[in-house]
Amino acid sequence: MLKIYLLCLCAISLGINGCSQSQNSDQYPYRERDINTVKSLYKAYQTNDMKTAADLLADNYKEFGPAIGDTINKAETIDNNNGIYEFHSDIQYNDLEFYANDGHKGKHWVRVYGVWKVTHKETGKTVDVRYYEVFRIDEDGKIAELHTYWDTMDYWKDLDYEVTKKTEEDKQ
Repeated sequence: MLKIYLLCLCAISLGINGCSQSQNSDQYPYRERDINTVKSLYKAYQTNDMKTAADLLADNYKEFGPAIGDTINKAETIDNNNGIYEFHSDIQYNDLEFYANDGHKGKHWVRVYGVWKVTHKETGKTVDVRYYEVFRIDEDGKIAELHTYWDTMDYWKDLDYEVTKKTEEDKQ
């Protein structure tokens, strides 16, 4: 039993040390460049500078999420972010944590945890949405992909919407 316990403890220790080294390894030569590229994109979105945002995206850029099937290209992404300003003000990206590594098949990846905070113009309510995003940076230092994950219900709950289950009467 002691051998199994020690083996498990060793495996956990190796896993933790391995993860922490790969997330922000000093041996990853593009770490600073890739993180700064993503930071520049957030700054461009926050200041409504869509020209700079478009310049940071590769021509073949694809954005995925948050829902299955939500896939848009570069032009649609810029248009979508322009639309955000139609309904929101005071756009902020807070509590940002960046992790970069050269992951699967040598591709460059930046993972970001953060909180998107805006004021909804129609209601004046503050909306806080926690998110996780994964960016792939191409060999030219441009953002080629974005995979975004957030709970869309966080947005609607902050605006006082509720989800209710339909009753049999509602279904008819």
